[in-house]
Amino acid sequence: MHVKGTNLKVIKEVILEKYGREGWEKFLNLLSDDARKAMEGLLLPSSLYSKEIYTEVNKVADFLFGNGKGSFIRELGRVSSSENVFKLYSDLIGKKIETPVDVIKYVPAAVMPKIFNGGRGETIRIGGNSGVFRVGTEFSRDDREVLWVIAQRGIGWALNLLEQVGAKNSRFVKLSWGEWKDGVPYAEIEVAWD
Repeated sequence: MHVKGTNLKVIKEVILEKYGREGWEKFLNLLSDDARKAMEGLLLPSSLYSKEIYTEVNKVADFLFGNGKGSFIRELGRVSSSENVFKLYSDLIGKKIETPVDVIKYVPAAVMPKIFNGGRGETIRIGGNSGVFRVGTEFSRDDREVLWVIAQRGIGWALNLLEQVGAKNSRFVKLSWGEWKDGVPYAEIEVAWD
């Protein structure tokens, strides 16, 4: 029921880069004591943090710097799928990711378990210039709010990866919810591109 530190580190980096120390201090002042302590500490990529802290820091950042409906969290997803991360994904999958179809077909299943303890991902459909994939975590059974945050990050993450393989006009189409047969909830994300 923990999230890797890399998911928190990107929040700190983006806030400091875009909003400076003043923005960072405003952000810290809105956090609970536990979340503030985590964010002020040394955020090691492989360290584990609670899903409560993960959810809180994403939602507070979106409230302060986004529209409160996921826009800033999606931006965090975009940043977290940088070119270096893209290369790492290719290594994890064991093949080059060269097309938008490759992104949708291979990345969710390979990456979700590496990012989240108990994470799952699967491809549902790829057709023409669109695709649908599911992401979820075991620990979102008792906390659907964390799944909303994961979905928002996943949207930004997918759009940036699609652009890195040359997709034009990549866009979010639809978000829906469901459960796998064993009761683990998922977010189903549809994206499209030209």
